Amino acid sequence: MIEIINDKKIAYPKYIFFKNRIIKKNLNELTLLHVPIPTSISRVKKEMSIHGLLNPIVLLHTKENVIRMGTNRFLELKRQNFDETLCYKPISGDEAKFMQIIGIFTLRNHPVKSFLNLIEKENKNFERYGINIKNFYYLINENKLI
Repeated sequence: MIEIINDKKIAYPKYIFFKNRIIKKNLNELTLLHVPIPTSISRVKKEMSIHGLLNPIVLLHTKENVIRMGTNRFLELKRQNFDETLCYKPISGDEAKFMQIIGIFTLRNHPVKSFLNLIEKENKNFERYGINIKNFYYLINENKLI
């Protein structure tokens, strides 16, 4: 979703988990931790043109203005002349890694047509991270994470 307030163009992601950890950041205040991956830039540009911004940019848990995950999304938002976006400020490295997994999950599976089929398909991928996706689905539905 796009909003313009006081001449500022703001990008809102479609999926937001842990709402109490979301902060609005000016893109000019953010710096990159990782170098952009050239092969991913065109893929991200294409995905964002179709679906918009799916997930918040994840900041480094030790520094509020450093991007841990979302370098290519950040660059695409800058290219599209956005001023601000919502970012996720994790409280630990593990939480940041979890949000990275969620970001990959939503990118692969958006839009979700049949969540039950998706659970069966993705469960093996999540088990290697110690996450049981059936429990994750329950937590989302019970608003424990949202």
